[in-house]
Amino acid sequence: MNLTNVRATRPVLNAISVLLLVGVLGVVMFAALCSPLKDDIAWLLYVARRWLAGRELYVDVIEVNPPLIVWISAIPLTLARWLEVTPQFVAMPTFAAIALACAWWSACLLRPIGGLFAARIPVFAVIGSALLIIPAADLGQREHLLVAAFLPYLILFARTLTPTEDARRPGIAAAIAVGVLAALGCALKPQYGLVFAALEAVALRHRLRPWRAAPLAAAATLTGYVGLVALVCPAYLRRAVPMALALYGATDVSFGALFMTSAPLLAAETLALWLWWRDRRLLSCAALLLTGVVFAAVATVICFVDGKDWFYHRLPATVVTVLVLILWAAATMRERSVDRARWRGLAVAAIVVALFCVAAARR
Repeated sequence: MNLTNVRATRPVLNAISVLLLVGVLGVVMFAALCSPLKDDIAWLLYVARRWLAGRELYVDVIEVNPPLIVWISAIPLTLARWLEVTPQFVAMPTFAAIALACAWWSACLLRPIGGLFAARIPVFAVIGSALLIIPAADLGQREHLLVAAFLPYLILFARTLTPTEDARRPGIAAAIAVGVLAALGCALKPQYGLVFAALEAVALRHRLRPWRAAPLAAAATLTGYVGLVALVCPAYLRRAVPMALALYGATDVSFGALFMTSAPLLAAETLALWLWWRDRRLLSCAALLLTGVVFAAVATVICFVDGKDWFYHRLPATVVTVLVLILWAAATMRERSVDRARWRGLAVAAIVVALFCVAAARR
């Protein structure tokens, strides 16, 4: 296809992508606004309302979640008061808007790579749809906001692994911004600090220095957040953390039960790992695939350490695994010659992604 044909088809592709994303957003919002509010989200909005009314967090209101999620929940609650509408009708669109904003930023960060990512709107539509469809029943959970916040960091990290072209080298401002955003995502669930450690191990393997702008910004943000919590919300460290450590294990399930419910995700991650390993020297997006596989693996380990048989604990790993499979499939189909083995891989990847989407729709 020559350059003229590419330019001619791009507006059509952009229009189709926008229509598909708008359709997904409409269906998800209809379900979210017409269904009873998720119990976890409703509780956090209640806690935020008590806090805005002057109650002291973790003293007057018993809670074990980190303060940041309460502060975030206070934003749609305040907007709902100004607009004089039910908080649900502001909270759900707010959470969707956060996910889509992160998806758009991710698409912008991918665009300098070129190739598959040169067309920003279709890439945005794919990422945005994944961030809406997979967690549709758990829109606004900590894990949902967390994975959305981590995506720009993962993309910029993958770009640093292949700095052979000037276009692939992220700017200092972008690196600092994604580091801050990923740190705020980690602050929602501190266990995800393991992701930073795992990625730095990968960076060390690629002989990258650890004092890069993005991880330094993330470390500084997390340090500042801990200091802020100790200053304005000391009861969290004094009361909520010990209570969580003492009581959180009461809802644990056995390793066997958790393994069985996580089996589809583990199988999908194994497939993604195998596809990356087999084609790592053939595909230009191998660094992105590796970064996604590492994130999904660490997120799954965190899920097993938590020991909870709750889907939203598997949400970060599921979203990123789905995106990795879609990326591999798109990169493979872009190749001029696809052998029989890769056609089988494409079929399996398509089935896996479809099954995750169907499961999300059922939930």
